[in-house]
Amino acid sequence: MDDPKPKRTYKDTIFRSYFSTPLHLSGLHRHITGIHIPPEQITINTLKHVFFSLSRNDISYLAGKRYMVLQEAQSTLNQNIPLRMLVYVTLLYRKLLRRTDFFSEKRIPLPVPEFYEFYCGPKDQPPESTLRLSESFPKDIPFAPPPELVVTRFNIRYNEDIRKCCRLLQYKPLRDYSYFIYDTQRRIKAGEPLGRALAHTMEYCVGHDIMKDFLSEHEQEVVDMYSMSWRERAFREAAMKDGREEGREEGRKEGREEGREEGRKEGREEGREETRKNTALGMLRDKMDPEKIMKYTSLSPECIAELAKTL
Repeated sequence: MDDPKPKRTYKDTIFRSYFSTPLHLSGLHRHITGIHIPPEQITINTLKHVFFSLSRNDISYLAGKRYMVLQEAQSTLNQNIPLRMLVYVTLLYRKLLRRTDFFSEKRIPLPVPEFYEFYCGPKDQPPESTLRLSESFPKDIPFAPPPELVVTRFNIRYNEDIRKCCRLLQYKPLRDYSYFIYDTQRRIKAGEPLGRALAHTMEYCVGHDIMKDFLSEHEQEVVDMYSMSWRERAFREAAMKDGREEGREEGRKEGREEGREEGRKEGREEGREETRKNTALGMLRDKMDPEKIMKYTSLSPECIAELAKTL
C-alpha cells in the first residue's frame, strides 16, 4: 500500500468513529464509574460547529437521564481541557433545554456532568490524574472560588506489562484501540512509511481479533483519519522548528545591520510570522480545519481568512 493521500473533507477521528456506538460507550462508562447503563439508554449528543464551522467535541452522550458524559481523546498534553469542557457542557445544556426553561421559577433537574480525557501520547503520565478549571484562576483570591470543574485524565498508552497500564485497559475495546495506536507508531518510528505501517498494523490487528470488525469494515476511513492526524502533527512540529531557526537568522541579520537589540527582536518575530503564514497556506491547501490552523500557527482568524483569499 502506497502512502495514502487523506480525504480532504474527512474531519473525524479514529477514537470518535470507533467508540461512537451505544454498546462501546455503555461498557466504557461502566468501567470508569462502576455504573451500568444499558446501551439502549445511551443517547449520543456530540456537538458540531463549536468554535469553527468544522469543529466538534470528541464524544458526548446522555447515560439514562442522570448523567451527561463528555470525553476527549488527546495525543498531546493540553492543560486547557477543563476550559474546553466548560464550553462544551454549557452548549450541551443549552441544547438539552427549552429556551423558556431558563426563566422558570421552578428548579430545573439536570443530568450530572462527567468529564474524561483519554491520553495516548508519548509523554509519561500517571495512569490516572485530574485537571481542574480553578488551576487557571488567579491564586490567593480573597473569597471562595466558584464551583469547580474537574476532568479525569486516563493515560491509556499501551504497555505490554499489564501492571503498568491504566485500569481502563481491562476493557477490551479500549485496550484494542490503545494497541492499534501503539503498534502503528512503533512501526513508523522504526522507519516504515505511514501507509505501510498502517497496512501492517491493520493486518496484524484483524488477524488477532483487535478492533477486527471495525477495521474490516472501515479500512479506508481509518487510513484517511490516521493520515490526517499524522500530517497535522507534522505541520505543528515543522512550524515550531522552522520558526525558531528562521527567527534566529533574521534576528542576527537585523542585529548586525542596525546594531540594536530591537533589530534582533523584530527579525525573530518577522521570521516566525513568515513561517507561520507559509505553514497556514500549506494547511489551507489541504483543507484543514480553520481551528487547527489557528492552533498550530497562532495566527488570527482574520489573517487566515486573508491567506485563504490568495489561493
